[in-house]
Amino acid sequence: MIATNIDVTDGLANDAVGKLVHVETNYEGLVNTIWLEFPDLPQIGKKLRRKAAGYAAEINVSRMAVPIVLRSSNIPLNNNKTILVKRTHVPLVCACATTIHKSQDNTYSEMAYEYDRSHSQSLLYVALSRVTSIEGLYITTKIMIKHFTIVEDDRHQQLICKRNLNDFH
Repeated sequence: MIATNIDVTDGLANDAVGKLVHVETNYEGLVNTIWLEFPDLPQIGKKLRRKAAGYAAEINVSRMAVPIVLRSSNIPLNNNKTILVKRTHVPLVCACATTIHKSQDNTYSEMAYEYDRSHSQSLLYVALSRVTSIEGLYITTKIMIKHFTIVEDDRHQQLICKRNLNDFH
């Protein structure tokens, strides 16, 4: 998820959620560019994709990928701002999970919602209306989630139930 506004007119704004497709490093092995795709909202990064199309093809990155480069910012260490630290970073945070409030204004092809009886109808509406199709909606509870585990191999991640689903009725 983008953690700061990069180019709001191009949709590259704080809270835009993308899928990591490529990490580019320099000769020292330090990250200098992260390439993201926005499959649910292909208009995000359209201008930047166009500018980087030639280079993306050259390094064999998807034509739908958007380059997110290092950014620098000065952070004051005291109240009168006489001592500054320069921070260089890629303005992204992991968004494997997000709150319902943070998900507003976004749509997802797949999402898991942990049902909680205390959620209001309006909060439930916001949560469930983020997904683009019913096939991509997974509803679980705190009781059910304890019985699942994630199994990974080189190319896939799978959610596996450790118990018979009939046990939950």
